[in-house]
Amino acid sequence: MAFASPNDYVVRLWDLSRATQVDLAGREAGIVALAVTSAGALVSASRDSTMRLWDVSSGRELGYILMDGIVTCLVALPNNRLVAGDVDGRLHWFEIVDAMQKPTVLH
Repeated sequence: MAFASPNDYVVRLWDLSRATQVDLAGREAGIVALAVTSAGALVSASRDSTMRLWDVSSGRELGYILMDGIVTCLVALPNNRLVAGDVDGRLHWFEIVDAMQKPTVLH
């Protein structure tokens, strides 16, 4: 799989083995960061201060969280954990316990 977000509000997924493309829409602002969790889900962050969790096999949005600032970077860690950095220089630690629930803040 390959992921990209050009200068629009869509995340594009390419399955290179099948030569197919899926567009993940639903954003209200440009996407600034992407990460793949250890469980294989895609996380996107955009200028609308949301982070969204996607099922890459179906292209379905599994959930989202509204942050109190724009997330500018994402790092996926082992054990389905995620670190997000925001425009104010803060780091937010998450554990994705259930794809249908909002991530749980660790610190």
